[in-house]
Amino acid sequence: MRSLRARGGSVLLAVCVATSVQAASSRGTVGFQFLRSTWTPRPAAMAGAFVAVPGDLAGASCNPAAAAEAPDNTLQASFMNHVLDFASGCLAYSHDLGSLARGQFTVAAMSYGRFNETDLSGLPTGRTFGAGTIVVSETVARRVLAGLLTGVNLKYVHSYIDTYSSQAVVLDAGVVFHTPIQDLDVGAAVQNVGKVLSPFVHIKDRLPLCYRLGWSKRLAHLPLLYSVEAFKYVDDEFHLAIGGEFTVTPQVFLRWGYSTLSRQMKVGTEADQLAGISLGVGFRWRKYHFDYSFSSLGQIGSVNRFGLTAGL
Repeated sequence: MRSLRARGGSVLLAVCVATSVQAASSRGTVGFQFLRSTWTPRPAAMAGAFVAVPGDLAGASCNPAAAAEAPDNTLQASFMNHVLDFASGCLAYSHDLGSLARGQFTVAAMSYGRFNETDLSGLPTGRTFGAGTIVVSETVARRVLAGLLTGVNLKYVHSYIDTYSSQAVVLDAGVVFHTPIQDLDVGAAVQNVGKVLSPFVHIKDRLPLCYRLGWSKRLAHLPLLYSVEAFKYVDDEFHLAIGGEFTVTPQVFLRWGYSTLSRQMKVGTEADQLAGISLGVGFRWRKYHFDYSFSSLGQIGSVNRFGLTAGL
């Protein structure tokens, strides 16, 4: 049987760059890096500061409690274009669970592309193989008190490199509290708690456990929603993200954000000045919402995300 090491050089490069794209962190030995990724454009445009922004299908990936106020029977599709031609997509559908709760079914996948296989001497074998990750999740969220939303995500994760694969079952949990202060929400979430079911070869990777805490506020005399969030992955230091959304008209939105993850993206070039900055725009037309975001990784490159939401 071919050794995973024989085909791992190109994949190792892919995973390292993907880690930079998704979390700008290469510390520790944590696996399943795709779980760090912000899949959809609206949260990404606000630098991921979305733990306390309910009412959007995109919010469930940051805090499952957000799904408690998401519209029912709504479909959201998004596409993310990475550096090195990595690509990912996400499809989410919200549905009513009756008096029990609100539900949301999500499928997200990332492809690292095709790679040339080599033998242990580094010589090409003439064979190519693929690598990627697929995440399937169900969100259950509900309002338990007048101003308190709760929710959980149950996720099944499948990562593969050629014929090798690793699986995990993962749980997210979160709350959003509508405070007595007008339009001020506080949110908290813990992500990626679970169990790795099977390793690629012998050793099971750790999951990227993450803690998030933040708030959002819609200003009373200015059409601006801003959000602030602190977050920490188990293998990294604390980081801060700040985002804003300005309502130009009821149909047009401008978004921006900044994350201190930019400190880990800097490589000593002029492009470092843009690292960690994100921008975006949103349009509404009848029952359709179109969103776009641009996230700068400095010298590494940039990430473009596109999204379309439609009521069914």
